[in-house]
Amino acid sequence: MYIKRVAISNYRNFRDFHVELKQFSIVIGENDVGKTNFLEALKLPLYANDFSFSRKVLKITDINTDVLKEFIDTFKEKKDEIVGALSDGSSLDFIIENIPIIKVEVAFSDAKNSYERAMLKNFITEVDDEVCYVICYEFAPRRPIQVIEFMITMLDENEEVSENLFPIDLYDYRVYSAQNEKRIVNKNLSMFKVSTISADRDDFSESDNRKSNKMVSDLLHRNLSNSDKSSIHNAYKIFLIQ
Repeated sequence: MYIKRVAISNYRNFRDFHVELKQFSIVIGENDVGKTNFLEALKLPLYANDFSFSRKVLKITDINTDVLKEFIDTFKEKKDEIVGALSDGSSLDFIIENIPIIKVEVAFSDAKNSYERAMLKNFITEVDDEVCYVICYEFAPRRPIQVIEFMITMLDENEEVSENLFPIDLYDYRVYSAQNEKRIVNKNLSMFKVSTISADRDDFSESDNRKSNKMVSDLLHRNLSNSDKSSIHNAYKIFLIQ
């Protein structure tokens, strides 16, 4: 079997990306066009036991910049309408559908023997009249209403909201089968392991010291209140002006 199709939405530089692969495929391109991002995206629905992706919880910089900016701009433009809908219990679908969600789909094909078919039996589906096996990763808000309430609070305290203040801590991930949208447990996921070798230029960002510092920063950020985040944001704007 092999990976036949990959679809990536809103992950880093991939806003709406689809690619068909052959059994042996080569990814080539200039620097900074997304080759590494493509390989990192493959790790999300599959099993990777390296330190950086063992938890599969993403950070704000993993959301496509354009998608995030468009959501914030749309929210600011429609804030009064959103507050009104929240107050009278009207539908908020018009803004919920714009909340950024990262999704990666990996489709396998050509299961050659009973062992491979047994591995993939829970993921079987049909795409364009072709039988394939699809595993999905999704990084989305646990409760979209919490994102809406956060954005209203931040806009009440600030005229402008930086992308860095977006409430990524309200998100969680799930890996599931496209067949029935049931979660895939780690035991089953471990049968689909992907391994990569970092380029030399990535050595610093992949160092244990760098990762440890990032973990501490994430921990501190997740324990800050909305008011504290707003104060830090305002202080940083003043620092930049000075």
